Amino acid sequence: MVKFKWVFEFENEFNLENKAKSKNILIIEGLSAYKQRLGKINFVTKVPISCPIYNNFSEVAFLVTDWIKIQDSLEMIFNLLTGDSVRSLKVLSYLRKEQIPAHEFACYLYENYNLILINRFNNNNNSQYSNLMTFINFNNNNNINIKFLMVGKERNILVKVASPFKIVKGDKPNKSYVVYAAYTTYMELKITLNKFPIINKNLKILINDSNNTRNIKNKVANFAKILHSSGTNLNKSSSEYNKIWYKLDDNGLIDRKGNISLSDFTVLK
Repeated sequence: MVKFKWVFEFENEFNLENKAKSKNILIIEGLSAYKQRLGKINFVTKVPISCPIYNNFSEVAFLVTDWIKIQDSLEMIFNLLTGDSVRSLKVLSYLRKEQIPAHEFACYLYENYNLILINRFNNNNNSQYSNLMTFINFNNNNNINIKFLMVGKERNILVKVASPFKIVKGDKPNKSYVVYAAYTTYMELKITLNKFPIINKNLKILINDSNNTRNIKNKVANFAKILHSSGTNLNKSSSEYNKIWYKLDDNGLIDRKGNISLSDFTVLK
């Protein structure tokens, strides 16, 4: 375990010295990485090899490099982690003031509370599903219970390869085919499409990821989805957003399996 020099003072500041480590692996999964930047600083948080839990994932979900901007999702995740919207901002303010690196804080969350923050899709829109399943299977094989909170619903991924599109197939060269399938990577999709002589090479296709989510749900003991923390949803579903991200009401959990509660993830309370 890596012991960062800031941990003692941080835990003392927020009375976390005697906080018990969860017996479960806690996974909070977002959709995709931040695309924004401020000047030359990318928001997305990358983790160095010294924190091996993230070696198979392209970045940390929700956290922002150097805490340079309090994104909606960042603030809401800290509401969940701390259990309180006021404490949330106090912790974020402390992290920024003390210049605690976001990647170190991500490692701290895992090493001290068994909590990992990942995205389903990386910056290139490639799914990290296969790496996630490897992680889940490893823990299952070692009889370690998993609690999995999916932030947001399955999405369709638009990749550059329009659905429907025309392909030459047998004696029906002008027939249009619509493809509905879950592919792990863009490359896997390209390999599949390359099996056909495609008339229009400037293609786009929508891939639905719901099959992968069902596989994850089947593999973990405890699972739930919640409304995504994006500020866009605050405008669309204000009451539900308030119920989940401010009141931390378990009635906001959907597609629930097993014994899972939002309180399971309030590790910094």
